[in-house]
Amino acid sequence: MINTNYNMQSQTFTGSAKVSVKKLEQYMQEGLPIKEIARRFNVSESTIYYWLNNFNLSKKHARNSEKINCILENYSGTNMNVAEISRQTGLSEYAVRKWFKEHYSVSLHETRIKKLKMLLQTNLTNKEIAQHLQMNINAVKSARMRYKLGSFKRKKENMLEIIAGKLKEGFSKKQIAEFMKISCATVQRYAKLLKNGEQI
Repeated sequence: MINTNYNMQSQTFTGSAKVSVKKLEQYMQEGLPIKEIARRFNVSESTIYYWLNNFNLSKKHARNSEKINCILENYSGTNMNVAEISRQTGLSEYAVRKWFKEHYSVSLHETRIKKLKMLLQTNLTNKEIAQHLQMNINAVKSARMRYKLGSFKRKKENMLEIIAGKLKEGFSKKQIAEFMKISCATVQRYAKLLKNGEQI
């Protein structure tokens, strides 16, 4: 059985488990769950609860949860990722992920993907979206291609519309290619889409 004599001057639990109260409070402030705190101290979860209840830390633990709510509510519409929020707030990455999951039913990553998809459907350029979401521009380009959103989709629609119009005017595929400054193969590909009933 763990001897939990408490030394007020040294701020430590003494006995077979010597634990710094400051370290315990630090973990609490970082928003670490009881299970993780227990793992770090190499004790059971019940021991952590015992320490919190018997050394007047349980109320601090409750207040800390309220504090975390107040802090992270300010990041609900953020463009920052988990690591950035963690560094700025001093909270653990686990606490940040857990809070967003509990309050929004989705992870922060899923929230960012949703926002990215929304921005890809606007008239913003890849560079502007990258700056807005603090992302690498290549990641934005990759997402635009993957989800076929925004300018990628508009470009396809515009190409179909122009090629369809020129074909109706009697232009040959070669003439259309020269007019649009694209390859004949590209014109043929879009012409095939039109033939197969692709919507403009």
